[in-house]
Amino acid sequence: DIRVRRALNLVYDREAVAQKVMKLGEQPAYSYVPPTISNYANGPQLDFKARPYPARLAEARKLMQEAGYSQFNKLTLTYSTSGNPDSKRLAAVFQAMARQIHVDVRIAVADYPTVLSALRQGRYQLAYTTWLADFDDASNFLDLLLPGNPGNYAGYRNAKFDAAMVVETGESAAGRMQRLRKAERIALADMPWLPIRFLSQSEAVGPRV
Repeated sequence: DIRVRRALNLVYDREAVAQKVMKLGEQPAYSYVPPTISNYANGPQLDFKARPYPARLAEARKLMQEAGYSQFNKLTLTYSTSGNPDSKRLAAVFQAMARQIHVDVRIAVADYPTVLSALRQGRYQLAYTTWLADFDDASNFLDLLLPGNPGNYAGYRNAKFDAAMVVETGESAAGRMQRLRKAERIALADMPWLPIRFLSQSEAVGPRV
């Protein structure tokens, strides 16, 4: 139900997670492709990025009500995650956020290979995972949403997205960027994923180095 997927995206306070929970200098994610990817400037973003959190929360509650959920009829979802401390913290934070829109998130902790196995088989409702790009290109993220891609855990399928991802003969760099932007815009509207944050690498360096 797109209303529920949108409500979950709206209620997730990315700024609070990045700035108050993780506190590692990470950027809140409102897209699937990180802003630092080469040759992909000004990529599309989730349409509610500029709205304050109270306004997002109000829309999320309205959407859940339209979908038939309330304090008397809560939606129960299982959230699968690994035992990594950060992953468990993020699960607990999401659990608290989701309560605001009458969603009861039940956290299921397992070792990461077990979580990945469940994802590949589609045996999950919500699950947390990450992706580190193999190469510096937007397609390395968007390809994950193509049918048949092993990383398409959501089972996402949209013919318009697939068509936008088709490489054209003699395509220019500008034309390719425009095509990939179109594809991401389609996927962002469908919301198969809930982007949280763009990871940063933290290193402890001694003063003498």
